[in-house]
This record gives sequence, C-alpha cells and structure tokens, in this order.
Amino acid sequence: MRIGVVGEYQVNEAQAEVVRRIYALHADGNGCRRIVNILRAEGAPAPGALGWSNRLAAAARRAAGLAQGRSQRVQQGAGF
Repeated sequence: MRIGVVGEYQVNEAQAEVVRRIYALHADGNGCRRIVNILRAEGAPAPGALGWSNRLAAAARRAAGLAQGRSQRVQQGAGF
C-alpha cells in the first residue's frame, strides 16, 4: 500500500501478520491445502474478495521457498 510521499511504503501490519503465519506454517511442513484450512479456521483475512484458495497458498509457499533459498545463499556468502 502506498502512503504519503511517492516512493515511500508502509507495511500493513494486519497483512504482514498473515504473511508471517503462512511462512511459519510452510516452515512447519504444511502443504497448501492444510495452510488454507488453517487460515480459514483462524478467520485470517484473505487478500481478495473470494477468500483463501489453494492457489493463493501455493503462491505464498513458493515465495517462502524462494525467500528461504535466497537467505541461505546470503548466509553462505554467495550473494544474489
């Protein structure tokens, strides 16, 4: 979400909390369907009007995997 001066961004904490939850669920070994079911049961707000879907969770898991791989490369000194 864009706030204030052009080029400045502010984290939406409500959305960020859901993203952190998805990363944690993925790290615990949960699959897409399980993540969606947990988010629905918890009443987590979905990013769209249609609610949570396996497709959204799959995209989040892919992002989590990419972020994990990227952080491992940085820790190993491989850079980007």
